[in-house]
Amino acid sequence: MGRKKDSASSLLIFGDLNIDMIGRVDEWPAPGGECLCPQLELHCGGVGANCALALAPWGIKVRLLGCVGQDRFGDLLLDTLRKTGVDIGGVQRSSRALTGMLYINVTRDGQRTFFGSRGANQFMGPPKVPASWLRSCAAAAHLVGYSFLNPGPEKMARRILRQFHSCGKLVSLDVGMEPCKRIPKKILRLLPQVDLLFVSSDEAASLTGKSNPREAFLRFERAGAKEIVMKLGKRGCLISDGGILREVPSFAVRVVDSSSRRHFCRHACAGGPHARRHLWPMPPEQPRRRAWGRERCCRISRGL
Repeated sequence: MGRKKDSASSLLIFGDLNIDMIGRVDEWPAPGGECLCPQLELHCGGVGANCALALAPWGIKVRLLGCVGQDRFGDLLLDTLRKTGVDIGGVQRSSRALTGMLYINVTRDGQRTFFGSRGANQFMGPPKVPASWLRSCAAAAHLVGYSFLNPGPEKMARRILRQFHSCGKLVSLDVGMEPCKRIPKKILRLLPQVDLLFVSSDEAASLTGKSNPREAFLRFERAGAKEIVMKLGKRGCLISDGGILREVPSFAVRVVDSSSRRHFCRHACAGGPHARRHLWPMPPEQPRRRAWGRERCCRISRGL
């Protein structure tokens, strides 16, 4: 695990940081009814935090930008990220709202229903760093669609796009379902501006109106998307290989998918190898790292 962490293997991530509160129940209550969980679990969540937690243990220097509240939940998030090796110097704290929080109701069949608020994530302000630092802080940047829902975070996301592209660095985007529903036209206009697009088949259907993943994939290409990783759940992902659409199976990982850790596994299993192919050389110890990464996915997904 002693691979040197230099700027050639570094990533700037700008995205949500949330606390996930998980309740496991036998069944969904009737309207107006009551449903008690044996216990509630607290986990570090949010698409930005989960991506950072997935990549940092692989020897990639991860710098995270985001915003949490001035509360104990924010303390918990930052402490978890710091202990995992994530650079949290760019995470702001706001008194305007609590740290983002989701309650995730998990029934016995594995269905998850989400309630919550993005909280402080909506109030990310401009970081007090010069443009030169932003251009040199990492080899590539990763953005999420949720950052384009509010004016402050959107301004920061667009600044990252401009600064990284001005020096020839790559920027990826993970869309998210809520942005697909609330700002579909804005998301579609972003496609030609990002170098690598992560989108699930459900998100693709919402954006394009095409339920067939291959048809939606081609629609994204016509809209100007450069490279696309379309997530197909257990089937793996759909990519373009020399103009030919191919389904790439996911490798087997024993995961208890009971929270937004699905985002964690998404980046560890789909994003990590694809990003490495484009941004960073494959180290000779990769097979050992990959086996370790699978075990890490299992442990983190179980909340260990």
